[in-house]
Amino acid sequence: MKFAALLKKELRICLPWLLLCIVVFGLFGTLTIKGRMLNQKHYLDQGYQDGHPYYNYVLNTPIYETGPLILMVAMALGVLLAIVQFFLPELFRTWAFTIHRSIRPHLIVWSKFSAAAITFIASMGILWTLLYSYSAVPGRFYLPLFFRTYLEGWVYILVGLIVYWGTALSAISTTHLYTTRLLGLAIATGVIFLMLLQTSITGAITVAAIGAVLLIVQIFHTFLAREF
Repeated sequence: MKFAALLKKELRICLPWLLLCIVVFGLFGTLTIKGRMLNQKHYLDQGYQDGHPYYNYVLNTPIYETGPLILMVAMALGVLLAIVQFFLPELFRTWAFTIHRSIRPHLIVWSKFSAAAITFIASMGILWTLLYSYSAVPGRFYLPLFFRTYLEGWVYILVGLIVYWGTALSAISTTHLYTTRLLGLAIATGVIFLMLLQTSITGAITVAAIGAVLLIVQIFHTFLAREF
């Protein structure tokens, strides 16, 4: 089975969750921004009725509610993708069917990673870009949006990928729960904590890159070393 065929198979597995993510994130993201616009109008109208512009914290961060939304949806998507790609084959013992084909084992892992990355980009990445572009139109909000806000959204999407790799590592581990089975999730939790502590986009991306390398190397080592 060639890599393209494997990737197509993995994309079919990810498709339901991609569509679910589009519906959930698209719906709540749109409602969040529309609600923000209505609140802005209310506060501005109230301020002008009093004879002066109404400055409020609500106006200082035009779409700040989208941050927690992106973070929660990205983390949920990461867990779901790791479960269907790595945990379910483990649970139903279907790894042998996939491994015993004329393709190198590391390509199987790369096909899963590629499908997951495409899912994140095609759902959250594109939707976040559209929502930000809509919100950034001059005059739509009282205060302008900064490009940093857009980049911060992508950092939260990266958090989802860290969760994905951490869950995948724990899913394919052959150790017991009371030993190192949860090491992947522990590493992912630590990486996410350090990412969210960073005060700069560069710092957060650097931490994410280091965490991604650690998790991916461990995934390949575990996958290639174990017997299915």
